[in-house]
Amino acid sequence: MTIKKYALLMGLFSFEGVAAEAVCSSADGVSAVCNGDTGLVNDIDSKINGYDSITINTTANERGYGFDFRQTTHHLTPKDITITTLGKYSDGILGRIATTTIDGNLTIKTYGEYSSGILLQEVEDANITLAGATNIYARYGMGIALELTLGSNRNNILTAGDNVSIVTDGTGSNVNRGTGYGVYAGSAYYLNAMGFIPDHSTARITLGNNVSVQTNGDEAHAVYANKTGMIQVGDIAVVTRGDRATGLKAEDGNKYVPPGTRMLRAQTQNYEGGKIFLTRNVNIDLEGAGSYAMHSTGFGSYIGSSYLGGQQSRGTYIVNGDLLADRQGVIDLRMTQGSAFTGSANSTQLNADNSLNTVDNGYIYLDMSRTNSVWNMTEDSVVTRLDLHDANLTYTAPTTFASYTPKYLHVVEDYSGTNGILTLNTVLGGDDSLTDKLYVLGDVAAGNTQVSINNIGGQGALT
Repeated sequence: MTIKKYALLMGLFSFEGVAAEAVCSSADGVSAVCNGDTGLVNDIDSKINGYDSITINTTANERGYGFDFRQTTHHLTPKDITITTLGKYSDGILGRIATTTIDGNLTIKTYGEYSSGILLQEVEDANITLAGATNIYARYGMGIALELTLGSNRNNILTAGDNVSIVTDGTGSNVNRGTGYGVYAGSAYYLNAMGFIPDHSTARITLGNNVSVQTNGDEAHAVYANKTGMIQVGDIAVVTRGDRATGLKAEDGNKYVPPGTRMLRAQTQNYEGGKIFLTRNVNIDLEGAGSYAMHSTGFGSYIGSSYLGGQQSRGTYIVNGDLLADRQGVIDLRMTQGSAFTGSANSTQLNADNSLNTVDNGYIYLDMSRTNSVWNMTEDSVVTRLDLHDANLTYTAPTTFASYTPKYLHVVEDYSGTNGILTLNTVLGGDDSLTDKLYVLGDVAAGNTQVSINNIGGQGALT
């Protein structure tokens, strides 16, 4: 009878399916391979710090993380760490309530659904520093993702040095455990034990120079700061290949909990916009339809040439794509020598009848300076302020006379120009001939701007 009871209890509490932590082995004492249902959780430092090279492979088991950092401090010293995960929810690195420094080069590949390269969870503060080069590929998940931190005066923080490369293939989504985004800060998913939406602090990502981010899925934004999340980056090259996939996006947001989710009444928590700080050179290229190079939307949202601490910066910007700011979002760029912006800009400060929009408008401030800098304006544009110093503003020319539609640029506040060149397209003819135009609704600062005219098939007429 006792044996039967024991057997029954073993059946009720079966250990089948429990993830087995990786076991590490080495053939030469220099490199080690760690294989398991999940990667390393316990005593991580002592297991790997004696080796130059570490390879971690996890099975298709769910939540088979490469590293699971929790409630402790880590300092990992191998020169090279490579992590490959296959299962659903199997992030390369999962950080929660831990402080970690990784000295060497880090390579992460995740192939399972909702599996990000690095994910710092909402639980409490996690702080990770990556000192070496970082290479991340995520088939479905995000490259680097930081959730907002529960509680006040706590932050999830990730700091990486130079040489960061991120590629994602998934469709962009901001549902629980987002997917597709390259670098993301700002998600908020969880309720507290009483069923209320808790207070949050922010998430902050700092990346060095020589950063490349490529996303291949639809709506997969390359760099995305959401719900007070903050991202600072140095030299960066961005490519998005999917439709409606923005290069740099800053956005506000809210968390809504319907009635019946633990509480009887609905709950809504609103968050100010995220912020993206650009400290050096920026290169953005878009391949999909309906995509923006930069989009800042919602109160508090910001994309600009500055540092987290507030100091202004300048850089060479090679941007192929449009800029959009709405709902009080701000784009503030200082483009220096050799910059080339090809696209339109819309601060949404004008209504369709050209009256001022002060309800849900944004703000775009463009400062272009030094020789060989040019804005190739491809469509009608509206900006808040324009500074053009030793730089060019060129309204792009039509391919044929028949295809010519004039383009208009409205500067809602002030224009400043010193030795700038404004190149307009005009049908040289009578007073009613088609022509591009620049409207300045505010003040024009003292200075000089040369005007160059590109004749579009006009034969001239008496004036």
